Formats: sequence, structure tokens, C-alpha cells
Amino acid sequence: MSDDRSGKIAAMIKSLLYGLSFFYRIGLLLVQLSYCWGWHKQVRLPRPVISVGNITVGGVGKTPLVEFLTRLIKNKYAFRPCILLRGYMGENFLGGTERKVESDEGMMLKENLPGICIGVGQDRAKIATEFLKNESMDVFILDDGFQHWALDRDLDVVVIDATNPFGNGQLLPRGILREPLSALRRADVFVLTKCDMDREHLPLLRSTLQRFNPRAPIIETIHEPVAFKDLIDGSSHPLDELLGQSVAMVSSIGDPAGFEKTLQNLEIPIMRKFSFLDHHPYAKNDMQEIIKGIRQQGITTIVTTQKDAVKLRTFEDILKKEISQQYFRIFVLQIEIKITREEHELLDRIYSLLPR
Repeated sequence: MSDDRSGKIAAMIKSLLYGLSFFYRIGLLLVQLSYCWGWHKQVRLPRPVISVGNITVGGVGKTPLVEFLTRLIKNKYAFRPCILLRGYMGENFLGGTERKVESDEGMMLKENLPGICIGVGQDRAKIATEFLKNESMDVFILDDGFQHWALDRDLDVVVIDATNPFGNGQLLPRGILREPLSALRRADVFVLTKCDMDREHLPLLRSTLQRFNPRAPIIETIHEPVAFKDLIDGSSHPLDELLGQSVAMVSSIGDPAGFEKTLQNLEIPIMRKFSFLDHHPYAKNDMQEIIKGIRQQGITTIVTTQKDAVKLRTFEDILKKEISQQYFRIFVLQIEIKITREEHELLDRIYSLLPR
């Protein structure tokens, strides 16, 4: 998918994946035609829907943007937002201020956004409708919604990783594209993330996006580290506390390389990396492997992501026991999205949708 390997065997596998991509494209076309021809109906909610999606697989930074928009709507504009997540863990259900949220993104958002209603499940139109029966919602934020045809939306925000915008340009499973690049014409706003990590190629990326969709504004953002948080006691620590210290990195996210680069930019040497697949459900043996690894190398600090922290916290008893026997700390890197260019374009689009 990434074209990192070469040779005869790799060439054979690439040919096979390219063939599968052809059938994937046919499947995409059939799904789109089923909605265009009325075989399936899009649900139109009585409240505005803002979709935050992407055109590739992997971590592009959608969840921090969802959090940013939710805070904006609630705190700046004083409206009640509700987040709709597909979720990758647990069954379909309603999540809210007093209900359990069975999704790593959902648990993270619930922790960072206390009091915000969160609905998790595949049928997000049904979840939103159920919310409206009992709650007074002003706007819905649809996470990972660019390919979610079942629910109509008022604004399509497409998030693009500036460090790896389209991979090798091929569709799944040969590449990382969920749709052909022509789908970018459906976007209302482009949000580029991690722009500080690859400014050299930003002009070319902006030119490509403008060629496909000249009407959509292009917003540039960075993922700005703000502090470290102790996983066990919740205490906050400045970014320079780990300056020059050797740590172990633990992550199960779509872009572990981006997380690693962020730590390197903070001048934190990484002695050991424990990288799991995106949405990995940590088990007891995973924790034993991590603890054994840091013991062998004498590492005293583990650094992980906010998304991983909500899952690691389920092993708090094990971690507390280990920490009491051998001193090591587990820090969570807290980041926030910061808009560095064309902020007013995004804010104006959001504000225009809110009820008067």
C-alpha cells in the first residue's frame, strides 16, 4: 500500500492488490449510484450536520478537529452540539453525558469534553433521531462522515494530512485512498493538518486541491503539544520536563510516525517503540510486554497518546502495582489543533449554519 517494498514478490502482491482495487472502485460506484437513483434514501435531520471526514485511511487528525469544532460551537457560539461517531469497539448504542461510550475516540472525547452528548454506532441517523426525542440539540458533528452517504449534511469538511496527503495515489487495498481524488469536488472546506511538519510540499498540495475544487477554502493547521498529563494521578507537567530524557513510546493510532516526530521535535529521545494497529484493544499480555521491555532497558518514562490513554487506564491496578515496585511514569501527550491560516473562512462557514 505504501510502495516501501520492492522485488518480485512485492510486485506480485502489488498486482494482486491493484486488481482488488478495481473491484473496490466498482463497489464504490454502485453505492453512490444507489443513492443517486433513489434505491437508498439519505436521511435529512431537522438540525444542521457538519461532517468531518477524510479521503484516506490512517490517522489524519480528525478527532482533534472534532474536539476543536465542538468547543467552538459550545463555548464561543453558545449552542448545543452533539457528536456522532461510527465507533470501532462495542455495539451500537447511544452515548451521552451519563451513558457509557464504547469507542476509543468516544472515550477520549467524553473525557476531554465533559457534558457533551456523544452518539456511537453505525446507524448515526437513527442515533441522532433518538437524541432529538429527548434532548435539545442545535447541531450535529458527524465524525468520519465523508463516505457516510446515509446521512445528509450541510457542510463537508475534508481533513488531509499534509505529510502524506494521498499516499501512492491508488485506491484501497493497493493504496490508502478511500475514494478517487475526483471525490474532492464534494468538499466544502479543506483542513490541512501537520502543516509544520512538511511546509516544502504545501504549495503543491494546495495547487492540487484547487485544481480539483477551486471553490473550497483551504485551512492550514498544526497539532500543537500543550502539556504532559500523568496517566495515574492526572497531574499536569510542562513539555520541557522530559527534555533529553529517554522514554518508551506506546501507541495504537493511524499515524504512529507523526506521533514519533512530535516527540522528536520536543527533543525527547525514544529508546523503545511499542506500536500497535489502529484501534488496538489492549490486553493484559500487551501490558506485560511493555513493562518487560522497559525494565530490560532501564526506561523510567512511558509516553502515549490521548487516544491510547483511555484504554490503558483500564489497567490502572496493574500499572499502580508496577509503579510502586519500580519507579516509572506514564505520561500522556496532550495536543490541540491550532489554525495557522484562513481561520476566518472556517469560522464563517460554521457560524452561517447555526440557528438564529
